Amino acid sequence: MCCWFLEESGISQRPEARVVLVGPPKGVEVVLQNPLLQNAIHALYLTLENLGIESKRKKLASALKVDLGLEEEWGNLHVYRKCLYCNAGDADVRLVRRWTPDLGLGAKDELFPDEFGDFNGHKFTVVAKRYFPYMDASLETNEPGSRLTVLDSLDTRIFLALARYLNFTFETWSTADSEFGVDKGDGNWTGMVGALQHGHADFSCGITPTRARGQVVDFSRVYIPEPWVIVSLKPQPPPQSWSLVRPLTGTVWLALVLSIFVFAFVLWLLQRAWSWVSGGRGLHLCRALMYAWGTTLEDPPSEPPANPTSRMLVVWWLMFCLVATTAYKSALIAHLTVQLESPPIDTFEDLLGQRGWGWGMSLTGSAMQSFLNTSPDPVIRRLGENVQRLSEVDRTSKVMRGKFAIVEPKYYIKAIVAKNFTNRVGYTPLHVGRKEYAIFAGLAFGYRRGAPFRSKFSESKQRMIEAGLMKHWIDDVFEAFSLKARNAKAKSGEDELLQPMSNGGPVVLSLHHLQGAFYLLFIGCACASFSFLGEKLLVRDLEAAQPVA
Repeated sequence: MCCWFLEESGISQRPEARVVLVGPPKGVEVVLQNPLLQNAIHALYLTLENLGIESKRKKLASALKVDLGLEEEWGNLHVYRKCLYCNAGDADVRLVRRWTPDLGLGAKDELFPDEFGDFNGHKFTVVAKRYFPYMDASLETNEPGSRLTVLDSLDTRIFLALARYLNFTFETWSTADSEFGVDKGDGNWTGMVGALQHGHADFSCGITPTRARGQVVDFSRVYIPEPWVIVSLKPQPPPQSWSLVRPLTGTVWLALVLSIFVFAFVLWLLQRAWSWVSGGRGLHLCRALMYAWGTTLEDPPSEPPANPTSRMLVVWWLMFCLVATTAYKSALIAHLTVQLESPPIDTFEDLLGQRGWGWGMSLTGSAMQSFLNTSPDPVIRRLGENVQRLSEVDRTSKVMRGKFAIVEPKYYIKAIVAKNFTNRVGYTPLHVGRKEYAIFAGLAFGYRRGAPFRSKFSESKQRMIEAGLMKHWIDDVFEAFSLKARNAKAKSGEDELLQPMSNGGPVVLSLHHLQGAFYLLFIGCACASFSFLGEKLLVRDLEAAQPVA
C-alpha cells in the first residue's frame, strides 16, 4: 500500500516535497531506502515504541500529548530521516529526534538540514558529447557508449569547479548513437536526452533546452548564450575578364552606345542637308559613324566638317567625349588597382538572395532542424526546406569550394575555423556573418527528472555567471585552442595554403588584371578575320557573276 501510494503521488519527481511516514521500527530501512524516495530531500519516518497493547487512539494521543480522555500511558517516539549523501556519498538512514516522557522532544539535530553543501565524495554519472568549445572529450575505447576522458573546455571547467566546491566526483560517458536527443515518436528519446529520460545518467553537459525536451528531462538555468551565425567564403573580387566594362553600369553603357549612333545620324543628316542646299559634298553614314566612334576613342579624323552647323555639333560632342572618357579611365584605374568585392553574407535574407547557392548544417542539429521546420517566419521556413544535413568535413569542404554556406552556433563554428582554416597570423578565407540569431536561449545542463541536486547546481552556476567566469572561461579556452592550432599548422607547412589574396600594398598590374584588354584584342582580331573572309567571298561571287568578254 505504501509503495502504491508513493508511485501514484509522483513523489520521485517532486524532490522538494515533505514526506512523513509512520510505521514500526523494522520498516525504517525498507521504507526510506525505497527507490521511489531516491530523490526525496525531506523524508521522515516516525516509529512508536514501548506502548504495550494499546489502541491506535491511545498511541496517537500519547505521541501528540493530547488529552483524549484516555488512560495515560506514555511511550517513546523516534524520528528517522533519510540522508542522500551522508554515508560516504551514498544514501543512509539517521535517527534525528527522540521523544521520551522525561526529556520531551530533543532539538539536537535539524529535521531538514541542507544536504547539498557537501556531497561527501558522491560519484555522479554524466552523459556528454563532444561539442567544442562547450564540451571536449576523447573516447577511452572505440566502442559506442564508452567512457570519456574530459579535456579542457567550458563544461569541463564547470564540472571541476562544482566538484571541488561541493565535494563530489563524476565519470563521463558517451551515448551509443552520439546524439543530443531526438524524439523517436513513441515517447522515447535518443542520445543524451534519452539517457537522462531513462535514468541512465544523473546529468548531462550543455544541451539546448526546448519545450519538447523539457517534458522528459529537467534543465537548470542557461549558463551561456548560443547565437547562430552564417559562415561562407569571404567576398571575392569578380572575374577580371569583365574589368573593362565594370567601371560603368549597364545603363551608362547603353546610353553611351545610343549616343554614338544618334550623333552619327544627326551629323550625317546635317551634312546631307547642307550638301542639298549648297551643292557641296555630303557625308556617308558609315563615315559619320566611324567619325563618332573615333572621337569617343580620342582619335577624331583630321578633317572637321565643312559647314559651321556640323562643326558646332562636333564641338559639343568633343566636350561630351572628354567628360565620358575621363570618367571611364579614372574608374578603370580604380577598378584595376582596388578590387571590388561582392557583398558579404550576413543574414538569412542575404543567403536566400544568392543565385545558385546552397547551405547546410550539422547532422546532429536536431533542435535547429525542428525550429526551421516549425517557424512561422517564411524566410526561416524557406531556409529549412533546402537545408542539407552534412558531416563537418563535407560542410567545410563545400564552403571552401564556394557558393555554399553553413548555419552553425557561433562559438562552435569559430573553433572549426580556427583549427582548420586560419593561419598563424590569424588570416582565414572564411567569413563569419555579423548578424547573430538568438534562436535559442543558450545551453543548460540536463538532469534526470526529479534530480534533488539540480537547485544547488543552478545556484552555484549562477554565482559563476555573476562572477564573470563563464565568459572568461570560454574566451580562455578558445584562445588557447586557436594558438595551439596555429602553431601546429606552422610546423606542418599547411599554413602556406591559407594566405590572403592581397597584402594591402602597392598593386602592380599583371596579366591577370589586364586579361580583359587581351580578350578584347582577340575578339577584334577574330572579327577582322571574319570580315576579311566575308569580303573575299563577296568579291569572288561578284567576279563570277560578271559576263566574260
